[in-house]
Amino acid sequence: MERRLVRGLDYYTKTTFEVISAGLGAQNSLVGGGRYDDMMKDFGGPDICGTGFAMGMERVLAVADLVPPKRRALYLAYLGDEAKKAGLELARLFRGSGIECLVEFKDRGMKAHFARANKLRAAWVLIVGEDEMKKGRFGLKEMATGRQVDGTREELLALLRDN
Repeated sequence: MERRLVRGLDYYTKTTFEVISAGLGAQNSLVGGGRYDDMMKDFGGPDICGTGFAMGMERVLAVADLVPPKRRALYLAYLGDEAKKAGLELARLFRGSGIECLVEFKDRGMKAHFARANKLRAAWVLIVGEDEMKKGRFGLKEMATGRQVDGTREELLALLRDN
């Protein structure tokens, strides 16, 4: 057996701890550790104290109630330089009203914009293109449901505030 291998609670002094979970069966320990005052000296090192712990990451993840964060942000998808300028003005309006707005400065196609919005977990995508700018009505797509609405910037702002 390796002379320097330390295992179990044999070397701990004074304070020790263990965190267990009822939902894991016989192997229910998540984290364990404590203080060891004499271990360094016992292995030929300096006479100093220390603390240590061990954790089973798979066990912690097994009992963790992980819920993905709720989609909240608005992602701005634009096509062309003029649409980008108009989109930045819209982003300023939405942000000023307390709505988180993500803007990608890299020019992309619409499909790439939607892929990026999905990767960033945006709740909504605001579509700004030439036609939308001419009409003064913009497309707003809800990513979770696929529902799409058109409206003026004021109408869309009101819709986003209500959600």
